[in-house]
Amino acid sequence: MVKSFFKISSLIVVLGMMACSSPRLDLAGMPTWGQLKGNTEFKFDCKTKIENSHLTEISGVVNGYANPGFLYVQEDSFSPNRVYILDTIGHYYGSLNIRGCRNFDWEDLAIGPGPENGKNYIYVADIGDNLNVRNKVLVFRFEEPDLTKVDFPVQMQIKKAARLRLKYPKGRFNAETILLDPISKDVFVITKGEQAGVFKAEYPQNPKRASKLKYLGALPIQMAAGGSISANGTEIAIKNYTHIYYWKRQLNEPIDQALKRTPDLLPYTVEPQGEAISFTKDGRGYYTISEVQKKSGLGPMLYFYKRK
Repeated sequence: MVKSFFKISSLIVVLGMMACSSPRLDLAGMPTWGQLKGNTEFKFDCKTKIENSHLTEISGVVNGYANPGFLYVQEDSFSPNRVYILDTIGHYYGSLNIRGCRNFDWEDLAIGPGPENGKNYIYVADIGDNLNVRNKVLVFRFEEPDLTKVDFPVQMQIKKAARLRLKYPKGRFNAETILLDPISKDVFVITKGEQAGVFKAEYPQNPKRASKLKYLGALPIQMAAGGSISANGTEIAIKNYTHIYYWKRQLNEPIDQALKRTPDLLPYTVEPQGEAISFTKDGRGYYTISEVQKKSGLGPMLYFYKRK
């Protein structure tokens, strides 16, 4: 009887969660793009297999700033609360265990400046919400560790990750993209759906209280799955499963103003469930990563596109 009660209770909870629906975005002022042109500044360079075949659900990647020879990746919903370390050709070098930070649905990573000048921070975006049950989402922020004097493979404990709570102004949204503006230090959450809603958490984000996200408008991007801003803040990329949208940012231009212009399409080889993108720290190109190809049994692949 007790088992039956818990089964019924769990079913009621799940059905209640599924009944929650995402509110519609305000589409006023959403740009119309028409046919987009392909960008010719970059080209496909190479792809390599990720050495650790257990990383089957990679949904975010960033190139290290303090450690530019490494990439950091994470897996999504209910995976271990770890950020994994790869080199730029897919070899596995260990993990960072983020103490006290549960992986409800980690969907993306960002890297760049934060509260202390001269330091680099990794931002882990726990923003996924397929059932639309969260009116607040989380971003975990911690200083990028120094990997120059460690023995690999490393199992490093991250004990001081700030918990940034971000609250939507109205409703609940599923999101898989986070952007960090390296100039203003503002954090942007891009929602996933028929259109992409752009929300901003202005710097400084206070770990002691929830920061209210400001809605900046919508973009005609279906199923936005990942994004990146270059280290110098002049290039913006947002990807879905078939395209990478690319903007050049002008001097002193707010991110939302740049996104109102018509983007180019970056070169992209469509991947199975490809959700991750990162510009390199030095600006020489960008990486994308695929998940495991379940039908064929092929492991995750790392793709690199270089600037010509």
